[in-house]
Amino acid sequence: KIIDIGKKSITQANVLVNFQKVNDVLGTNVPTKEISRILKALGLKSGKTSKAGAVFTIPSWRRDLKKEEDLIEEIIRIYGYDKICTDSVFIPMQPDLARIISDTLVSFGLNEAITYSLVDKVLDDIFQPAPLVAAIKIKNPLSSDFAVLRRNIIAGILNAAKWNLNRNINDIKLFEIGPVYHSEKLDRQEENHIVICLSGTRRDNWQDGVNPVDFYYLKGITDSLFKKLGVSNYDIKPGQSGIFQAEQSAEIMIKGEPAGFLGKVEKGLLKKIDIDKDCFVCQINMDILVKHVELKKRFTALPKFPVVYRDISTLAKIETPLGDIVNMIKETAGDIIKEIKLFDVYKGEQIPKGHRSLIFRLTYQSFDKTLTDKEVEIIHSGIISALKEQLGVGTR
Repeated sequence: KIIDIGKKSITQANVLVNFQKVNDVLGTNVPTKEISRILKALGLKSGKTSKAGAVFTIPSWRRDLKKEEDLIEEIIRIYGYDKICTDSVFIPMQPDLARIISDTLVSFGLNEAITYSLVDKVLDDIFQPAPLVAAIKIKNPLSSDFAVLRRNIIAGILNAAKWNLNRNINDIKLFEIGPVYHSEKLDRQEENHIVICLSGTRRDNWQDGVNPVDFYYLKGITDSLFKKLGVSNYDIKPGQSGIFQAEQSAEIMIKGEPAGFLGKVEKGLLKKIDIDKDCFVCQINMDILVKHVELKKRFTALPKFPVVYRDISTLAKIETPLGDIVNMIKETAGDIIKEIKLFDVYKGEQIPKGHRSLIFRLTYQSFDKTLTDKEVEIIHSGIISALKEQLGVGTR
């Protein structure tokens, strides 16, 4: 027995179709009349119509059609997928700079570390370079070890170094790329930093044997990284950040803008986290660095003429910046100087107090001709004179 309890009214939906949007979405040029014809053939009734579009009433048997995009799908299904424009579109891909930096540092023999973004505020304060900025506190931290968002990565990477040192892994070459956070009034700031940490010994090649890592080794890694990234017009000059020993501390400037620092960490600070070995740290603001990266490679023809090597042993005051000496050599020699390599630093009994011995290997080469000994000697003598007259740097 069938009992009819009444009819259920069915409300038919109305959908506005914008003719221009149809073609914008599909990448086609379907005529307005063709759009209307296709939809009417599918059982839709046309209502209010204008040049821009029309309102279509959805039939009761097509409950899958609810919005404009559904009707656009029906239009192209009938009109033909083969009529969609297939012109290729070039979308320039931005290089993954973090991956390039990571791969470069790994190629230098470093290992990547990943440390916590939540840290102990006391530890974060100890290794926070000047100027001190406010930390962002966690309202309900799990413990005091995770009380604030880190303002620097130095504390975390030194903890990673400590973990390895406690397990007799004495040669530390670590780096990390990650965000740091701080608060300025009501604003929350986030920056991306690169941090490098070195300790123990290094082995550059089988001929030189084993040597301890030092400030100049860290500076060399920084220089090589910048060279790989195509960063030019930068300067590494003496500067104090508050966490480094005064005589082994430097500031990184890129086109006059402070971009980081590097140096030997104060032993007193290392003792606070139970590290009894020398540690060297470099921190670079990646957000500033990225503005000066130039990854385009330029071809340079291979030189046809041989190089000439000359060593120069200098005697300089400790406060005389190494960069000033290198720049003076470059300015005096001009384009004929191909490479300047510092391969020995010495302070001892034979060296006057307040001075240090710096020995450089200079590589001369001309792209036009083979250099004679006389030509090289004239330039080499000019360098020695310029160092003495301009910087007060003598020779040994």
